[in-house]
Amino acid sequence: MKKNTVVDRDAVRELIIFAERCRAVYCGNTLNENIPGPVIGGAGLERMVECILKHITKGDYTDEGAVKGMRRVFDFAAKVYCRLYADAGFLFSPSTRNAAAVEYVESHCSDWHCTAVVQLAESLLYRRGFYDKNGDFFAAADEASDRDVKRAARIYGSLSVELAGKARGAQAAGENHVFYRVVLQKVQCRLSAWMYRVAICHGDRGKNSTADKIKEIITAAENLARRAV
Repeated sequence: MKKNTVVDRDAVRELIIFAERCRAVYCGNTLNENIPGPVIGGAGLERMVECILKHITKGDYTDEGAVKGMRRVFDFAAKVYCRLYADAGFLFSPSTRNAAAVEYVESHCSDWHCTAVVQLAESLLYRRGFYDKNGDFFAAADEASDRDVKRAARIYGSLSVELAGKARGAQAAGENHVFYRVVLQKVQCRLSAWMYRVAICHGDRGKNSTADKIKEIITAAENLARRAV
C-alpha cells in the first residue's frame, strides 16, 4: 500500500516565493547572479511560462503537462536555494517540489489562459494589418475613411472564419476549442469597437449617411462572425 505523504506547507510556500524572486531561477542559470560555486543551469521560470502559453495557443494544454514542466522549475529552484543556504543544511523533498508545482499551476492557470488569449488576438490582428509597424491602428477613428472601415470589416470576417474553423478542429480532436472561441470574441470586440467609434466620429461631423453605412458594414460583419461560430 502506498504511504500518504505529509507535505510541509511552509516549505512549499518558501520554495514558491524563492522561485518567483530569484533572478537565477527566472533566467534558468546562475551565471552572473552571485550564486556561490560553479555555474549551474536548469528550467527557468520565464521560458517555462512561455512554453505553457504556446501549448495553450496550440490547444493542447493540460494541467498535468504544466505541472510536469513547473516541477522542473522547482527542482532547479531547490538546487539554487540549497546552494545559497548550504549552511542551513535544508533540502526540499520531492513531495515538496511537486506540491509547489501543483500549487503554482493552480494559482496561475487562469492568468496564463487570459494572457494567451490577448497575445493570440493581438498577433492575429497585427498580421492581418489592423496595426501598423508601431503597434498603432492602421487608421485613427476620427480620420478613418469608408475604405478603412471596409478593410476592417474584411479582417473581421476572415478572422472569424479562421478562428471558428480552429475551434471546430480542436473540438473534433478533443482539445480546448473554447480557447479559440474566446480569442474570436476578443477579436470581434476589438474590431467592432473601433468601427463604432468611427461611425460616431462620422455622425458628429454630420456625415450621417456614412455613419449609417458603417453600421451596415458592422452588422454584416457580425452576422458573418455568428455564422462562422
